[in-house]
Amino acid sequence: WWRYLCGLGGERLTVLVVEDVHWVSEPLLELMEKLTDALSDAAVLTICTARPEFFDARGAWGGGVRDSASIRFSPLPDTESLQLVDALVGVGGLPGDLTSRIVARAEGNPFYVEEILQMLIDRDAIARENGGWSVRAHVDEVELPDSIHGVIAARVDLLEAASREALRRCSVMGRVFWPRAAGVDDSLIAALG
Repeated sequence: WWRYLCGLGGERLTVLVVEDVHWVSEPLLELMEKLTDALSDAAVLTICTARPEFFDARGAWGGGVRDSASIRFSPLPDTESLQLVDALVGVGGLPGDLTSRIVARAEGNPFYVEEILQMLIDRDAIARENGGWSVRAHVDEVELPDSIHGVIAARVDLLEAASREALRRCSVMGRVFWPRAAGVDDSLIAALG
């Protein structure tokens, strides 16, 4: 695949994206550095995403590779998180108190904002009605989990038993897999998408 990437990069601009590098083993990190260095004469842009704590343990990772740069993203400010909520549900779509609670709980993490909103929809705490959104509970009674893990766990809890079991089996397979390899029917996984 090394030569394959060099070949692609020799023909046209190629982008190689490696997500969640914070979960990668040390040997794979070393391989990625060697690969990036070997591709220096090819038109290959390598993008790696990692959580900030990755650089606490490996502050110099990738720094020795020529033509490399690190970009650190800060959490979204509250004003931008509010804009994100408004963009997802529509301006004024939710009561200000609930929107403020969502923004405070998400702490600037846009993925967390999206997951909280989806959880509220899944729990039928908010619903689309007459071209807008309605809150089906008192704003101060709408429970918001403390973490992304909590939001996702709350969403998984709402699934039927067969879907939860399918997720449990497939969760160890990685992003790309064949459901039947985990003993799960393809249509069940497709329905979860």
